[in-house]
Amino acid sequence: FVYGYAGIAGVVSIRNYVLFYNNTIHGTAENYGAVYVLGNYNRVFNNIISNYGAGVALLIYQINQNILNFNCYYSTAKIVTAYKTLGEWIAASGQDSNSYVVYPNFPIEGDFHQPHRFCNNTGTPLTEVTTDLMT
Repeated sequence: FVYGYAGIAGVVSIRNYVLFYNNTIHGTAENYGAVYVLGNYNRVFNNIISNYGAGVALLIYQINQNILNFNCYYSTAKIVTAYKTLGEWIAASGQDSNSYVVYPNFPIEGDFHQPHRFCNNTGTPLTEVTTDLMT
């Protein structure tokens, strides 16, 4: 897992062949994404990706070469790249059909435990992940 916080640019950049699972990424970027997917053949599953600034939650460049699902997104601007709503993103990409957009409502600044029912324990089991570091 990764806990992140950034005010000026993306917290995480993903390149090629990355298995990006079970992370909580929180940013406050004004003109950037909290997470950048810059490469191809990545799997982005079971993440909470939020941006409380005016930037997007997730910025992705190669839609068709990546697989995204079971994520929880939040942004005051656009959710994913140029798409304001999750429905627009799903219709355009075919990705994230089991994902949600909700305000993550972190209990206090810096505490990224997730109280929201749509973001807590709603991911899918992944055979590559054998140990839960949060238990």
